[in-house]
Amino acid sequence: MIGNPSVCFIVFLLFIVFIVICLFIIYILYIMGEKWFEFVKRIHTEGKQKNAGYLFKEAMADASKRKSEWKKDGSTAVSAKASPSKKARKSRKTKKAMKGGKKTRKSRKSKKKI
Repeated sequence: MIGNPSVCFIVFLLFIVFIVICLFIIYILYIMGEKWFEFVKRIHTEGKQKNAGYLFKEAMADASKRKSEWKKDGSTAVSAKASPSKKARKSRKTKKAMKGGKKTRKSRKSKKKI
């Protein structure tokens, strides 16, 4: 026998609540972990600029000491770099194309006879 339907429904609701809480915790840990890793990478690049032999494990220790710079919401103190403008991306593509000896689409079009 299945049992009392109201008891089964309550157990089902508790199971759903448990799953939702677990997913929320996993989500929070993932987001916070990702931001922490970005913070450690930033410290690692700063350390590499000062000392070429700077190791990632040293950056982890330094990041632990500099937790006050890391905001509680997980964002780093320094804002992320802005993406390059459309003009900069276009010029980079052109430089890459010329480096490889390939002609850009614009240069091919301009040489076509009308």
